[in-house]
This record gives sequence, C-alpha cells and structure tokens, in this order.
Amino acid sequence: MKTISALSVLLMLALSITILNAQELSGELDKDYKQLKDKSETFNMYKVIKEQTLNEFWNSVITRVNELESSRDEAMATIGALETTLVAKEALIAERDAEISNINADMTQLSYLGIPFEKDFFKYMVSIIVLALLAAMIFMVFRTRMVVGEATQKNRAFDALEQEFESYKRNALDKQLKLGRELQDHKNLLAELDRT
Repeated sequence: MKTISALSVLLMLALSITILNAQELSGELDKDYKQLKDKSETFNMYKVIKEQTLNEFWNSVITRVNELESSRDEAMATIGALETTLVAKEALIAERDAEISNINADMTQLSYLGIPFEKDFFKYMVSIIVLALLAAMIFMVFRTRMVVGEATQKNRAFDALEQEFESYKRNALDKQLKLGRELQDHKNLLAELDRT
C-alpha cells in the first residue's frame, strides 16, 4: 500500500511539473508576443511586423513547443515507468494477499485423519465427545456401585442363609443323634427286658 501511494505521489508530481513547464512556456510566449506587438509599427490601424522579427518569434514558438513536447514525452515515459512499477507492485500485493489468505485458512482449519475441519467446529466436537465420555464414565461408576451394592446385599443374604442352614444341619444332626441314642436306649431296654 505504501508503494502504491508513493507511486501515485510521483505520478502527480510528474504531471504537475509538466503543467508548470507548459505554463512557464505559455507565459514566455505571451511575453514575446507582447514584445513583438510593442516593437511593431502601426500603419492605418494595422500592425506592421518585420519579417525577421516574425521569424524569430516563430522560431521561438517552435523551440518552446519542441521543449514542451520533449518535457511531455519525458513525463509520459516517467508515467509509463511508474505505471509498469505500479502494475508489478499490484501483482506483488495480490500475491501477498493470496499468501495471507492461505495463512489465515491454515490458522483456522485443521486436518484430522485427512478430513479438514474448522478449528472451532473441531473444538466443539472434541468437547462434546469428552463430555459424552465423562457422562458415560459417571454412569458406569454409579452403575458399578449399584451392582456392587446389590452383590454385597446378596452375599450377606447368602451368608445369612448359609448360617441358618448350618444351624439347621447342626440341630438336625443333634436331633438325629439324640433320637439315635434314645432309640438305642429303647433297644437296650427292650433287650434287657427280653433277657429278664
């Protein structure tokens, strides 16, 4: 941008110099014309100008026009060179703008598994996945606690049932032994009664 403004300033400077040169030449021609008129003689309301003076004035006009054209040609050459430089600078600026847009695209995009994503979209997607995994983990922790609690409760119930069964077995065994002794006592008593 600085080069474009510098080139435009140079272009305006070249044009203003050309215009000033033209105004100077025009001022000099006016001065020479007034001198020509003042030096000429008057005859019946007509101005009589010497041919040599007229030729000098004409040569002066031609010389000044040639100088003006030369100055104009130089200015046009300068303008052409400045325009060429301006076009080159504009192409450079367009190339840099393209590079900047590529850099901006690289800064805002991300490729994951060969799939291009906008960085903001990728952040949201990863955040949602992390939150979903966190929710699943919390669910699994609570579910595991429930299962462990149920298993503990069932183990306690099983232990209580097993103790009750062991108690029943001991009682049944004691009863069986007691009944077996009583039966043996009755058999012994019957055998003694039979012997007597």
